[in-house]
Amino acid sequence: MALGIRKVSVLTVTFSAATVWIGFFAWRVMFNNFAVETFDASATDMGIIQAVREIPGLLAFGVGAQAVRMTSNHITAVIIPVVGGIAWSMFGHTATFLAGAAIVAVDMLLALKVPAEIDKA
Repeated sequence: MALGIRKVSVLTVTFSAATVWIGFFAWRVMFNNFAVETFDASATDMGIIQAVREIPGLLAFGVGAQAVRMTSNHITAVIIPVVGGIAWSMFGHTATFLAGAAIVAVDMLLALKVPAEIDKA
């Protein structure tokens, strides 16, 4: 019993898998019936809806795969320009510059709190 982890029985895992399977198919049947009755969706419409529904899962898988390859510094170096570009397009260059300047000012104030020397006690 390393790290306080206890064994999970095969029955528990089987029950969990069956419950997820039943829940997924129940949701799928209810969604399909709702879509057909509410806006008269055809098979093509349902295919488009299901294809769009897969995009978040694909993005999450891609992010997970990249997180395994990249360090946190690389991830940050990719995210900051993307977020900056989105902020620039949504709020304009003035607001983006002022937000960046505020972040730098807060960072400098927090850097003053870091001790200059480390006690070797």
